[in-house]
Amino acid sequence: MNFAPGTFIQIAMLGSPDVGEYIDAYLNSKPALNPILKALSRQHADLINGGVDDPLVQRSGVMLNRQRVIVTVKFPCRNESPDDADIAATKESADRVTEALKAASLNLFQLDAMGYLVLMRIITKLWDAPRSHYDEDQLIKDQIYYPGDSINYDDPSTINFNDGGHYAKALSVKHFPQKTSLAIMNHMIGDPNGLSNQITDPYYMVLTIHYPDQVVKKDEVKQTSSIINHQVFGPTAHLIPILSYKKKGIDTLVHEIDGKGAIIVEVNFTIFLFSRDKQRLNKLSAGLQAYYTSLAFELREDRRILEALWNNLLPLNTSREGVKNLYRFHTMAVRHACQFLPILGEWTGSGMAGAMLMLTRRGQAALIDLYESSTNYSGIIFAEAGAGKSFFTQKIAADYLAAGAKLWVIDAGRSYLKLCKMVGGEFIEFKPESDVCLNPFTHVEDLHEEMDILKATIAKMAAPEDTLNDYQLSRVEQAITSTWEKFGNAANITAVADWFINQSDDEECRRLGRQLFPFAGGQYTKWFDGENNLDMSNAFICMELSDLKGRPALQQVVLLQLISRINHDMYKAQLGERGRKKILIVDEAWEMLDDPMMAKAMVAAYRKARKEDGAVLVVTQAIGDVYASKNTEAIAANSAWQFILQQKSESIDSAIDSKQFKIEPYGAHMLKTVHTMPGKYSEIMVKRSETDWGIVRLVVDEFHNVTFSSKGAARNEILDDLDRGVDAVEAVNNYMARQSSAA
Repeated sequence: MNFAPGTFIQIAMLGSPDVGEYIDAYLNSKPALNPILKALSRQHADLINGGVDDPLVQRSGVMLNRQRVIVTVKFPCRNESPDDADIAATKESADRVTEALKAASLNLFQLDAMGYLVLMRIITKLWDAPRSHYDEDQLIKDQIYYPGDSINYDDPSTINFNDGGHYAKALSVKHFPQKTSLAIMNHMIGDPNGLSNQITDPYYMVLTIHYPDQVVKKDEVKQTSSIINHQVFGPTAHLIPILSYKKKGIDTLVHEIDGKGAIIVEVNFTIFLFSRDKQRLNKLSAGLQAYYTSLAFELREDRRILEALWNNLLPLNTSREGVKNLYRFHTMAVRHACQFLPILGEWTGSGMAGAMLMLTRRGQAALIDLYESSTNYSGIIFAEAGAGKSFFTQKIAADYLAAGAKLWVIDAGRSYLKLCKMVGGEFIEFKPESDVCLNPFTHVEDLHEEMDILKATIAKMAAPEDTLNDYQLSRVEQAITSTWEKFGNAANITAVADWFINQSDDEECRRLGRQLFPFAGGQYTKWFDGENNLDMSNAFICMELSDLKGRPALQQVVLLQLISRINHDMYKAQLGERGRKKILIVDEAWEMLDDPMMAKAMVAAYRKARKEDGAVLVVTQAIGDVYASKNTEAIAANSAWQFILQQKSESIDSAIDSKQFKIEPYGAHMLKTVHTMPGKYSEIMVKRSETDWGIVRLVVDEFHNVTFSSKGAARNEILDDLDRGVDAVEAVNNYMARQSSAA
């Protein structure tokens, strides 16, 4: 891409502490009045916001930040005041730059005068709340700084803002790598593994590209080439080792000009580091130079020209005089310069809806919402034992309950009992003495809509250990239809069994009727004979299946009926409370779903949930298990979201080898680094497609740790307090006080 001589393109990455928009989005999405939900939201927001001043992950030392890519373009003007032709040409050239960067998946938007002022105030007053005041009667340049602001350059190596309010150092690249690609820029903002070699404090990383007169510049390059080649083959070449390095570089440039007709540009790469602690800034500067050396960049700290550098590298401030007088510009082809664009930052989440608030490995605040998806809102959570699965799913539940969502949880381990009691939810158990009735016909309104789940239920009742063939399934559908036509919502499993047995000319049907005996006259009849009396009016319903583990046939049928009822309630909620989020979490049930009939019913539930603007989250352990079975593959295929906590490498390899779990090679490598530090944080890869993924860290405070703990004293003592009528927030605070005094 070529531009008129004198054109400047400046692309910068700003990592700044102004994360207030993320915090506000998170809190504004939580209108809950429930005391414990309100406390959890407020505590989490305060913890994350505190990461601006104190690292949330001490080992990495990274402060919470917000990354922005800033693109500014300055075009030469023929006259002192631009005419209409100048403005039109400028707009056309700016559009070309915008389209080129959009092709690189950059979500750019153009700033107006107020937006530019806000940006400049963020850069120059990093830790102050950005102000949006704009006076149309004043020049923009006179509104950036406020009366009383000061910038002191007396220290030759450090800029002092507002009498020690904060400090800055500038470091410029002296030598670029001989061989590299744009991927290197992912490392320039810190090691992607997110532990060591991090830019812990705010930074402003800027690449400035100047388009010189091509004829003049190419002549200069060729003249320089002649001089260097003459020196290399001269008698003193062995005394100047750097000549061979210079020859290699100039030969590459000449080859680009002569062989490829390259456009030549002048490039400067400088990074400003900021800190409120001068000693911390010195350590950060030294550490960054060492880290960049490992990336084949030679980075030098700038001295004595800091005022000129600062003023020239602010957005839209670059000038021709800066190119001539700073001596920081390198000549290269556009193709080479494009490898150093600081446009690769951290994943910022799904948008700004604010359901869940986390941070990335390199400190970027990230908001995630299941409902920010163009396909469906459902997903799968993968987590091996000890990776924080229960904690993460409880955090999801609490965040969505605080946002006013309706939640159902199906579990088989009592992991949600405490949270359910704390928020005033309904905890339903299926014990032998329970009087729960799950008649699948009671709430049917549209038989066609419910047929898939009804067929799966009857088929599973008739053949718990086997699958029915096509003929048998067709007869099951006929039995359901005939029974419904005769009895309507008063139909039950006994009536279906009677229909089968009454088919005197079809022994296969009669056999199916006899096979239904456990549910139609046998030990399980009471669960399905009568009117479905399951009360699901509460905003949070937890259904516990652990008491059915010894009866797998009944457990699977109950699971089917619960899913059917929840789908029905999603439909009702969509009619009465349009816009309310509706989420079903199925935990500890993966083994039950690895069955053709169960998986088919689950996929049907996914599709129906999507139709009713609902979401289903299925929780399992090994990622490889899902893709090892055709039954469960279908569930994964209908999940827009995948939340992957720590996994064994062999499980990841197994999933990739299945050809159904698709992720780019770099993503596969990064997935194997996802880990959990017990008591510190859990990492989660959030994946929406082969290339759309990011790794976030769930960091919580002690209040969350105690609230979500599902074992030990933190569970038992708080449950005891709740049973005595103690308020949930008070119960958590009392427990923490007891632990603190005992320490």
